[in-house]
Amino acid sequence: MGMQVPYITQFRWDVDAAAIKAVTKKQRTKVGRIIFEYKSGILFITLPSGGKLSYVKPRMAVNRYGRDGLTYEGISENKKWSRIETYGPRLVENIVQGTARDLLAEAML
Repeated sequence: MGMQVPYITQFRWDVDAAAIKAVTKKQRTKVGRIIFEYKSGILFITLPSGGKLSYVKPRMAVNRYGRDGLTYEGISENKKWSRIETYGPRLVENIVQGTARDLLAEAML
């Protein structure tokens, strides 16, 4: 398995820290070519393509593990509008999916 797992783990927690910093300090942050910024009540994650992921009304809240974590408003698994917990690894999953979508769209042109 040729993957550099420690780098992936580090990336996940760098993304976590950047997203939290953007939300709590209202400060634009970067991890590699990915930009995190809070504007008008929305956390925007700008992908290398320029595409954006958005998280509505992000804020810190105590998560199911009793720790302070990032939450946002969206459609949950029960198809209702609610507050959703997130963290670095889940944000990275969304970043990877968004980037894969951008690559596929580019390849189709």
